[in-house]
Amino acid sequence: MTITHLVTHSGGFHADELLSSVILTRLFPDAALVRSRDKAWITPGEGRIIYDVGGSFDAEARIFDHHQKPNPLREDGQPYSSFGLIWAQYGRDYLRALDVPEHDIEKIHALSRLRTSAASGNSRVRMTEDRSSSAWKPPEWVTRWV
Repeated sequence: MTITHLVTHSGGFHADELLSSVILTRLFPDAALVRSRDKAWITPGEGRIIYDVGGSFDAEARIFDHHQKPNPLREDGQPYSSFGLIWAQYGRDYLRALDVPEHDIEKIHALSRLRTSAASGNSRVRMTEDRSSSAWKPPEWVTRWV
């Protein structure tokens, strides 16, 4: 299936949908970015990925919202942001699009526990360390980016 539309909400924006947009526009450069709250746009449909709007999470239907109750939770019980849902689904493909060596994909995807948390209506992004893999050292190509 060809992705033709990337749909997020209209109005103000936060890190959550901004980072999701970065990943998705890299993976689907020909898709139109639509910012709308119109029900016709935020309902799953052919060729759409909907994120941070729509009231549900269903990766198979390509809708990645986190505002509904109950909201999607991580294994540790913390709520996902829509970016977290997008990263879980498309993060590996994004790393491949950046030409990350295949043998490093899983390590980086697991290490980069990117999370956003809602606070006062705004989202903050922070990198949390995966202490179980603290002995892991990034490959040289990662250090060149920093």
